Formats: sequence, C-alpha cells, structure tokens
Amino acid sequence: MTFKPVLAALKSIFLRNGWWKLVSLLLALMIYFSIRSDISHVRVVYFPVEQDRVDTGTGDKEHAVVESIDPPSVRVLLRGPYEEVTQLSESDLLCQIRPRQKKANEDTVAVKVRTSNLKGFNRRLRVVAIEPSQVQVRFDVPMRLEVPVATPVTAGRARGRVQLVYDQTNVVVMGSRRLLSPLENAKFQLQMEPINVEGRAQTFSVRAKLLPPSEVPNAKLDPPDIMVTAKIINENTTATVNQVPVIVMGKSGSAASVWRVEPPAVDIEVSGRSETIAEIKPGDLVVTVNGDIPVVAGNLTNDVPVTVHVRRDLAIDDAKPLIPTVKLIAVEQAEPSPAAK
Repeated sequence: MTFKPVLAALKSIFLRNGWWKLVSLLLALMIYFSIRSDISHVRVVYFPVEQDRVDTGTGDKEHAVVESIDPPSVRVLLRGPYEEVTQLSESDLLCQIRPRQKKANEDTVAVKVRTSNLKGFNRRLRVVAIEPSQVQVRFDVPMRLEVPVATPVTAGRARGRVQLVYDQTNVVVMGSRRLLSPLENAKFQLQMEPINVEGRAQTFSVRAKLLPPSEVPNAKLDPPDIMVTAKIINENTTATVNQVPVIVMGKSGSAASVWRVEPPAVDIEVSGRSETIAEIKPGDLVVTVNGDIPVVAGNLTNDVPVTVHVRRDLAIDDAKPLIPTVKLIAVEQAEPSPAAK
C-alpha cells in the first residue's frame, strides 16, 4: 500500500505530458551533439597496414608468410580536439593486423580492420570511420635469403669529415618465396635509413633502421636495424680570401668622402674547420678603417690599421689581414665654379 503514492508520483513525472518531454529530450540531444561537433575537429589520415604476426592455427610459424596486403593502407576519419588532431604525426601511424590462415592451402583471407588495430595516435581522438573495413591478405611459402648491406649514406652537414663504421655486413630477409626468388641470384643490397649528421661536431652512435626491399614490402629483417658509429673528424685549414674592399667608417657621414684608400682592397687569411672555410662567400667578411682622423695640411698620407669583421654565425677560428695597415689619402676639394659664386 505504501508504494502506491510513489508509483503515482513516478507516473506523473514520466507520463504526464510525455510527448512534450520526449521532444525536449530529442532536442537536447541534437543540441548536445551539434555543439560537440563544433568544438571538435575532423581529419582524414592514412594508416599503412602491416602484419603483426601470422596465425597459422597450428602453431607453426614457418608454415606461411604474407606475400601482399591489399590495399597497403586504410583511410581513417578521426575526430577530436583541434590541438590533438592538428598535431597528429602521420609518420607514427600504423595499422597492425594478425591474419589467420584457417587452412594450410588457403592462399587469401579477408581480415577485418578494427580500431584496436590502429596504433600511433592519442586515444582521446575518436575513430569515426575506417575505409575499407577489411583488407585482403595473400599468403605464400616462406623463404630466407641472406643479403649484403649497402654502404650507408649521411643526411645533413656535419662540422667535420664523417666516417661511418659498422660491423654488420649481411642481413637475413624472410618473406614470400614468389617475391624473394628473383633476388636470389641478383646483385642486390639492402638499404638503411640515412644517418643524420646535421650540425654534429663529435663522434656518435645510432641504430640505423634497415629498409625492406621494395620488391618485398612485407618482408621481415633479422636484425631489423644496425648499430652505426659516425666518426666526426675535425680538420683545420687555412685559406686566403682575396681582394676584400676596404670601407672607410666614421661618426661623420662625410668621412668616407674625405679619404681615398690605398690599396682599395686587401687579402684576408682565415683559418678554421675545412668545411666552414670552403663555404665562405663574398660578403661574409667586411674590412673597415677609421676615417675620423684630422686632415693635416701638407700630409697627404695617413697609415691606419685595418679591422676585419666576420659574419656573426660564421664559426671560424681566426681572420687577419695580410696587410695590417692601409693609407688614407686626402681627397682635394674642387674649387667652386664662377657660376656658383
């Protein structure tokens, strides 16, 4: 009996003007989602598809390998805060799948791509759509091939001569027999990512990632990277920058017009790292003399010291003029013309 008043109150709350309350709830939901869409941002990105491992269903890891994945990447629509979406780095994105070969003679299987397969992005972002929703994985008989490693290359400019040292000279490539067989007798070398030496002045070591052959994009490498030591050898040198013009400086704007410089240009000897000295260009060095000296009648020559100015970001050890002084010769003032008088 005590529940009847409570039941009556609940009916009054939920059923009285029920249609209006339902309409109000729908309007509130529409407003909520419209505001949410306005404060969020949408971005389309592509996730390259790679196999995490192949599940043969029998525990035999050598039973089959992935020959190809079609398509090689999936199109993903992400939604989330503007800052998170715009700062997303596409180089970190990856879609990892685990294709399952249910039968030993099954060549191709369809693998569904889920949100859990997507890696490399902040989980605050919401996955709106994945296209296509599944990929086709083709299997083949596995093959192992030992391949030599190509000489690595450098990227950027070091502050010295670079010498790369590494011990690993061969790498085992595991992949599809159909794709690896043509490479068995070919003079093929495995490439590694460039070694970034930009601005380096001291020797350093880095693990350089090995790049799968373009003919076998799904191949596995053993080892996947190689330790490379980049020795930075600093070599100093001396060179001469010829005929740098001498500029007369002074507090007075007319100081330059009072004097004539003899000689008008001097040679500058510079020393420092060889790669820096080789890159010196006209305009990196400026030669000046002080023109604020008294003009003495009858004294047509004045020996003044030369000052060398080096561009601020040019890292050289020394810069000195081969001629320490130049002569300032007073310029004779022309007599005014009769018309001017």
